Amino acid sequence: MMNSVESRVPLLDHRIVEFSATIPQELKIKNYTLKYIFKQTIKKWIPTEIYNRKDKKRLSNTHKRMV
Repeated sequence: MMNSVESRVPLLDHRIVEFSATIPQELKIKNYTLKYIFKQTIKKWIPTEIYNRKDKKRLSNTHKRMV
């Protein structure tokens, strides 16, 4: 679509979901940190203030107003 915004959820790709099911629980949550292994993996490419932020926002529903 030429004039649309498409939101994607890359972490819900079936290959990633299937792989994550094989990871031991103690690597997924450690010291009350969710997505522990994911954060350790992206640490070398993404600044801490991005992957460890607490003010996450969801997408707005503006498209409903437009229709």
